[in-house]
Amino acid sequence: MIVVLPRQDLKPNKMAKDLKKAATEALDFNKHLDKVFVTTDGTTFIHKGDAVNHAATQDDKTVEVFERGEEAAVTTDEKPMAAKDLILLIEKGESQEAVENLLGLDTRATVKAAANKRIAELKQLALDAQAAAADEAFKQRNTATGE
Repeated sequence: MIVVLPRQDLKPNKMAKDLKKAATEALDFNKHLDKVFVTTDGTTFIHKGDAVNHAATQDDKTVEVFERGEEAAVTTDEKPMAAKDLILLIEKGESQEAVENLLGLDTRATVKAAANKRIAELKQLALDAQAAAADEAFKQRNTATGE
């Protein structure tokens, strides 16, 4: 979860202009980004899932996408993914970063538990791979030296 620039000073009658301003500020501040996702409360995010999860806590569930150099915004009214579907994706995550991105701001206990379990599995897989590589190197060294 990465929140780029939180904004709490938005006025309802200037919402669209203020959202664009929040996005512009976030993109100006973060030169490496090409787009940001902005919720109607003006909070900007790098990852769509984080924005969608945050929007789910708001009265207005809208998430707008602002891309660098684009004048228009694309609006989506997405609800957070069902926990069982998100858990299935988490269980297939191939890296800790991928799992963390899927988790985003999700606060559901079952989703958090699945993410923590998958991250632990990925760490163990990495340790197992290192141990196997070390064993193989040891065997090759011993074969080469005739031991």
